[in-house]
Amino acid sequence: MKVAFLFPGQGARNVLAGAELARSLPDGAKLLALATTVDVEARGGRALERTEVLQPVLAAISLSIHRALLRAGVVPSVLLGHSLGEVPALAAAGVISDEAAVKLASLRGSLMAREAAKHPGGLVAFSSLEAATAALSPRERVGEGPSTSLGLNGLGQFRSRRADSRLHLQLAAINAPDEVVVSGPDEALAGIGGVRVPVSGAWHSDAMAGAVDEFRAALHALEVHDAKVPLIRNLDGALGHSLDALADQLTKPVHFTAALATAVAQGIDTIITVGPGAVLRGLVRKNLGTSVRVLTTENSSDFERTVQALV
Repeated sequence: MKVAFLFPGQGARNVLAGAELARSLPDGAKLLALATTVDVEARGGRALERTEVLQPVLAAISLSIHRALLRAGVVPSVLLGHSLGEVPALAAAGVISDEAAVKLASLRGSLMAREAAKHPGGLVAFSSLEAATAALSPRERVGEGPSTSLGLNGLGQFRSRRADSRLHLQLAAINAPDEVVVSGPDEALAGIGGVRVPVSGAWHSDAMAGAVDEFRAALHALEVHDAKVPLIRNLDGALGHSLDALADQLTKPVHFTAALATAVAQGIDTIITVGPGAVLRGLVRKNLGTSVRVLTTENSSDFERTVQALV
């Protein structure tokens, strides 16, 4: 059996249940206190609607659960994360400390919230790459991206011919064959079809460009170590961590389908979502069907079931 740990991003649900689980674990209260001074349970978790609160809290939850899984004897062969999830994955690999990862997630969330306020926008999901491409087709394609298991090459960004480089649509994520996400300003998203994703910004687009240099500088100021566990990058689905790739990810698409394909190529047959994982479990199923086992750690009982299934 070869296990991959998969860390969720900002699209995770059931975050309050995850926080409750984290507090019950040996390191959870400490990491959650480092993540925020806000009472995340107040008013039904309304504070978690704020990017600058949600991102460090998710990182703290994931890393608390990661530590608990290791204590229980569950050890990963490969690590990957979806968007934000790549930050705690970097800590799980031993490249940075857990505490540094939570602080980094806090900075990332604050920077993204700041840029979203400057450049309002959002995400729209389409049922296929072809549908997303059709929505973007009147625009000029620029850049090149990696090949994916969808069988298409040159997946890059799609830009309208506008003077302001932030006012265009871009590919934001290839999550599954039937879930491809486009990012852009509100005015550009209007009328292109698809389903609006309930997020507060134009993530993984040039709307976040103002955050990249500051985030990159923070990454390179960290004390870093060699990875103890291989990490699969979002930026291109390749094996191997990169601080610069993590910074570039702010404005580039998440190639989740490619990352999963790399995990399978490494012989992974079991994936554990480390943190609130219902969304990611669904995406793994959409990509891989039943060819891998997917286990989750949504809450205390879920965590116990996962551990019992593996040790």
